[in-house]
Amino acid sequence: MGLRHSIRVYFRRIISNLYSHEILTLIYLLATGLITVLRAPQVANWQNILLFHFALSIVIIAYSFVPENLFRGAHFVRSWYLFFLFPLLFKELTTLTQSLFPYYLEPYLIRSELFLIGLYDQYFSWIARTPLLTEIMAFSYWSYYLMIFGIGIYLYRSIGETEHNFYLFKIFATFLFSYSLFILVPVRGPHHAMNNIDPTSLDGYLFQSIILFMQSKGSTIGAAFPSSHVAVAWICVFTLRQFEKRVYYMLMPLMILLMVSVFYLRYHYFLDAIFGYFLAIWLERRYILMSEKVKLRFIEKRIDSNLVLKQEYELDN
Repeated sequence: MGLRHSIRVYFRRIISNLYSHEILTLIYLLATGLITVLRAPQVANWQNILLFHFALSIVIIAYSFVPENLFRGAHFVRSWYLFFLFPLLFKELTTLTQSLFPYYLEPYLIRSELFLIGLYDQYFSWIARTPLLTEIMAFSYWSYYLMIFGIGIYLYRSIGETEHNFYLFKIFATFLFSYSLFILVPVRGPHHAMNNIDPTSLDGYLFQSIILFMQSKGSTIGAAFPSSHVAVAWICVFTLRQFEKRVYYMLMPLMILLMVSVFYLRYHYFLDAIFGYFLAIWLERRYILMSEKVKLRFIEKRIDSNLVLKQEYELDN
């Protein structure tokens, strides 16, 4: 009885130490870890995936016990460090997208696209793909990263930690939900599925070179539908709309270009971008419904953390 009680108390303490986006990540690691175990024969390098998931889970839990006043900006670092590990989670989808279903579904997507809008693998082939146009598209594609961090810093510095934390929750939830869909609906992008599609054949300048370098290091197979790139970008600007409507409307041309860029640059189909947009709308409505609960949990956690710091200060003095 005593051991069970101690385990229960310690487990509750771990949960209380974690932020909502950290809990989401742990749930995803557990769920995909179970898939890896159950479907091990279909998962290449399944031992490495399990080891990585276990190690990352330990890091998340251990870091939750590190005092947030350890150094200036420690809270901000803890809020964002997991984001920089997401490329590793994205990369392993090449294997996980084949864990449940040993086939890809892009032929159905291409047929649907051809039937609905008359577009095929040579998207807008009548457009003169000049280096300047490609560079504009590459910048629009890259601006997604600028939005994620720029809006996050704005919320942290100008609005408050509560809204910043909820923003992180939404970003992480959108990524992880999209990753789960990739496993359930494995679709290869045009650059992987079609022999006559080669993103490196598009000449550009600085941003095109950056995008090609990032794709060469972090591209994954089977993670095209819907476009998480589009979904996350829209979640970012939906958040900004609550506080800066003028800036939100100013970003609309860039958002349209971003949606066009994902298939212009040959990483997605047109329907990937459309469904990514509607996924963002659907998720944003659910985030609004759960906003009070997520924000209240963060506030309670910060109060508890401040009480602990106060008690430690009183003991030291």
